[in-house]
Amino acid sequence: MMKRAFLSIGLKTISSILNLQRWAIKVMTGSAPGSLLSSTEQHEAIFNAIKAGQPDAAAQAVKTHIEMVFSAYRQEVRRRLLTDDISEQRKEQ
Repeated sequence: MMKRAFLSIGLKTISSILNLQRWAIKVMTGSAPGSLLSSTEQHEAIFNAIKAGQPDAAAQAVKTHIEMVFSAYRQEVRRRLLTDDISEQRKEQ
């Protein structure tokens, strides 16, 4: 009985985390095409490495994921800044 309750709470927590993660990805990447799929694949690689007891592979997968998210974030910031600059230039004309 306790095991089922624990699993139920765990699944709800994981579901909540995934929903929050999807929202964060959309905010950070501006819903760039393929970003959610790519992130999901990266998280799957992390999970599979942990599940297989491969800490080095898990660490590398985490590193790759963080680098990709950071790169997408930088691109989105640049895009937004460029869009803001173009909007300001049009207002001045």
